[in-house]
Amino acid sequence: MSVYDKQTRGRGTETFPLLPKPGGQSLNIRNLVIGNVVVCLYFIATNFHNPTMDQYLYRRMTEKVFGNETHHDSVNQTCYVNKSDKHYLLQEKAQQMASRAQMYFTVARGIFAVLNIVFVGAYSDFIGRKVMFVVAMTGCIVRYCTLTAIIYWELDFNYYFIGEIISGITGYDYSFLLASYAYTADNTPPKKTRTIAIAVLETTLSLANAASQTASGFFIQRTGFLYPSFTSVILMLLAVVFVLVCVTETLPRSEVQQKECIGPRKGIKRIVGFYLFDDTKQTRLLFILALVTYLFFILPSSGVSNTGTLYVLNKPFCWTPETIGYYTMAGTALKQVFGVPLIKFLQHCISDEIIGIASSFVMVAAYTLRGLAYTDWMMYGVAGLEAFTFAISPTVRAIMSRMSPKDRQGSLFTSLMLVQAVCTLLGTPVFNSLYQATVEVMRGSVYLVMAGLQLLSVTVFIVFACRSRGAEHGIYNEEEVTIQDSGSRAYSSPGLSASFERSGSHVQSRGDLISQPIRSSDHYICSYSYSSQDSLP
Repeated sequence: MSVYDKQTRGRGTETFPLLPKPGGQSLNIRNLVIGNVVVCLYFIATNFHNPTMDQYLYRRMTEKVFGNETHHDSVNQTCYVNKSDKHYLLQEKAQQMASRAQMYFTVARGIFAVLNIVFVGAYSDFIGRKVMFVVAMTGCIVRYCTLTAIIYWELDFNYYFIGEIISGITGYDYSFLLASYAYTADNTPPKKTRTIAIAVLETTLSLANAASQTASGFFIQRTGFLYPSFTSVILMLLAVVFVLVCVTETLPRSEVQQKECIGPRKGIKRIVGFYLFDDTKQTRLLFILALVTYLFFILPSSGVSNTGTLYVLNKPFCWTPETIGYYTMAGTALKQVFGVPLIKFLQHCISDEIIGIASSFVMVAAYTLRGLAYTDWMMYGVAGLEAFTFAISPTVRAIMSRMSPKDRQGSLFTSLMLVQAVCTLLGTPVFNSLYQATVEVMRGSVYLVMAGLQLLSVTVFIVFACRSRGAEHGIYNEEEVTIQDSGSRAYSSPGLSASFERSGSHVQSRGDLISQPIRSSDHYICSYSYSSQDSLP
């Protein structure tokens, strides 16, 4: 018996909600706070691990190149700046070896992470956010334990592949971020509120990065590598316990969702449908343009994370781990001072698209300055410019999120995480190889290439803004719509028109009206539209 029959049998003119009320329809402050705490714990643990791994790897490669020469103390590397010194050439060789090892580890992890996103992420709208949190964290615990064992027993660094592969199988940061963004979308209405919520989430992420990297730099400087690595394990275990105890599952579980979860093929189709199958050609084009914008933003970002530490550890900066931590804290603090308040202020004047475009232009300038930098003050100038680039990621994510149906937020963020994983998988070898090839000529040239890619992102973003101008594509109605009796009916009010049909679905665009199909039951499909002057607030 259909949903409609069950609710209307024996009742002449009952009303029933045409649209269910999933968690994403209203603002749930409690869940958003808990979600931000989870992100904070996760990235504090992550950023105790990552600097430790990068610097310990460079230390081991240096020992391998220099042999028994006592050219460094227990933590700090000696920074050679005289090109005629034989140690300078050995130092560059150590950089190349460390960069190559980072590339191999990232590729090994990335291959399995991509597979995880494709086959597990496809079910993110069915298995729940809480499960994805725990699985991703468990893989990280194994990875952190592997590094701790390598440091304690001074094992061959190839053992680190074990932790990387297991971390990739469980989804690494991508699955965790997918769950985080979907969880945020579940607990916010679309439009500007969701943009701010995602921006706050990324603020929390960045603050956790800054605080933990500063603390880890100080920790490494004072105690060596073992205790920071062990601390990352303990913190991630605490994060898992917090998720199990405090996080409430927010994923809507309707009968329709349970029936649709039938196989990998359909799950994957849900991910790529935004770009290939669903809605009108115009809407699909907007999704594709937004995705390409995101791709050219993420691709250079993956290179910065892998080459940045080596870049400042050596000539001409010669920074210590503690200095790297202070720099990270300063750059991140500036982003947070200007980030969310700036977005909130600018939203009163201009659209999210224009905010994102302006931030992307500043990002081009930041990459260019980084590539040309030769003093500490120039590097801090890079941090100052990057403070105004905070809006790029949250605006793109929020725009795409509100273009998507409420019951497919997980699938949408899965597609974004898939792009991020592929960019890391491909970008890391490319940028690391470029760094290795140019380290003896112009070490900053890799960042000039990144600036060029970011300029492509700006160009595509401008095309997206022009194509979407004057219409709110794919923003689904948040109000509950009811019908009485059976048969075909039509409803209209100022700025809103809706029609109900017994079968089929349709999407129509006429003049300044944009309409989308909403599936309600086995019998009725609602197609509704808003005029541009009476759009949702």
